[in-house]
Amino acid sequence: AVFSPIFRPHGSVNAPDPKIPQIESEPVFYEEPDKSILRTFVELRYRLMPYVYSLTYEAATKGNPMVRPMFYNNSTDSNLYKANDQYMFGDALLIAPVLEKGATKRTLYLPNGLWYDFFHPAKTYNGGVWIEVDVTAESIPVFVKGGAVIPMRPVFDNTANYPKEELEFHYYAAEGSTSGVMYEDDGMNPRAIAARQFELIQLYGMKKENNTAFRFSSKGLYAGKPLQRNVELVVYGISKPNEVLLNKAPWTKWMVHDDGSIHFPKFVWKGNEVMVELK
Repeated sequence: AVFSPIFRPHGSVNAPDPKIPQIESEPVFYEEPDKSILRTFVELRYRLMPYVYSLTYEAATKGNPMVRPMFYNNSTDSNLYKANDQYMFGDALLIAPVLEKGATKRTLYLPNGLWYDFFHPAKTYNGGVWIEVDVTAESIPVFVKGGAVIPMRPVFDNTANYPKEELEFHYYAAEGSTSGVMYEDDGMNPRAIAARQFELIQLYGMKKENNTAFRFSSKGLYAGKPLQRNVELVVYGISKPNEVLLNKAPWTKWMVHDDGSIHFPKFVWKGNEVMVELK
């Protein structure tokens, strides 16, 4: 349910058929380690809210469904029609649900292009092939399309506490250029789009050999829009840079994680255009 439009658990307590197992819908009633696993995925759904909310904007303005069959953007690859037990959640995330109880392996098809393992981004795959991956109780196969930017938030526990002042951009670099948009409004006005009371954060990524760049900017206003935000940037799939520039000025506040990702800790963004270059 994390990777679907509606995030709502269901159970079978008080089911009319007494033969049906009595399963609680609320994760709090589960035993360990299931409770902790469920907590991790609930937190992930909250963190992904900027991405999910942007998909609703795309659905409302362009008619693109949030959940898409594999052949949605490519009708020429026959394998995409055969991969009918997996789907795209937006344009960036490929989801392969585990459909068999006790399964330890999952076969799935990756379309052409570069793909990152969402939970282990140091692992990348060249698409156009069927692959078999390990399955555990802690995760399902989820892949990120190379070039995608996934906007996220830090962990929070309630939409009433939505941390608008905190923002993360996760850029999964791939050769070439890519662009995207993040949608934001006050979360209350059902006519925000019609009233033009919203913000679009433009996202742009580029990788050419050993040079990588990421740019973002903002346009639009709504009631309660933050005057400034704390932004974190994580870049995957590139070598440790020799030089990093923030708006053409040298930038030394970054680190390399064990998975090889380049992490730029929080910096203040006041809505201006920001360019990060890695060379």
